[in-house]
Amino acid sequence: MQHTIDKAKQETDYEFLMKMGEANEIVQALGRATTYRAYKGADDTLRCQVFEGKDFIEYWDQKEFMRQFNKLKRQFYKEKNIKIYDVLNQKKKGTGHFYFSS
Repeated sequence: MQHTIDKAKQETDYEFLMKMGEANEIVQALGRATTYRAYKGADDTLRCQVFEGKDFIEYWDQKEFMRQFNKLKRQFYKEKNIKIYDVLNQKKKGTGHFYFSS
């Protein structure tokens, strides 16, 4: 049972790290100085550190990061004039993060 719990936590943490990398690609494509970095607290919980340039801004837990990440993606689609059906088609074809890579 503990093995199953540990595996689920590892998968959740991995997904969190992947989305953090995707968020860094998005802000870079938007020309912003924001960066997101992983931080593991004393309680073994993975969190996100938000930086503006070299200045630390705040910590986000995974729930807050996901809320901000979804907001960031919507901003990116709007600024780049990308239609949501294009994004869905891209995901259906399995082409990954085409819009976020430079």
